[in-house]
Amino acid sequence: MWCSEVKNKFLLTPQTTIIKNIVYEIIRECDKRNFVCEKKFVVFLVHLIALQFKDEFDCNEKLDRKSIEELISICLNHIIDLNETPMNITLKMQVFFIENSKSYEETINEYHENLSKKTNMLVKEIIESPAKDKDELLLMKKRLLST
Repeated sequence: MWCSEVKNKFLLTPQTTIIKNIVYEIIRECDKRNFVCEKKFVVFLVHLIALQFKDEFDCNEKLDRKSIEELISICLNHIIDLNETPMNITLKMQVFFIENSKSYEETINEYHENLSKKTNMLVKEIIESPAKDKDELLLMKKRLLST
């Protein structure tokens, strides 16, 4: 459950126009410097930095140009200057895992589907062909235990 909340908040399209504009400005600035960055990572980073300085950067209110430029500068520093630092690598890993992880319900449903696919033939065989004698019963038991 928390995974989908985090994904909705940090990785999907930015919630506010201000964040969206900041993200596109950072991406443009990275392009000018011939540096490739992923949009999802930039969105994640902007939200994290805005959370870190939540008193200064309230994204629901109007920000002045100086605050926006400062936020962009901090993000660019993280993205370009600190590119291969352990902190940035960890942040990129977090983005990857948030983006690619499944909710608990999805995982359970997938497990049940796979289990059903693998056992359907065996269940069908057991139901349709009952054992006629003790030898067939032992053979069926061996088949059950071997799968």
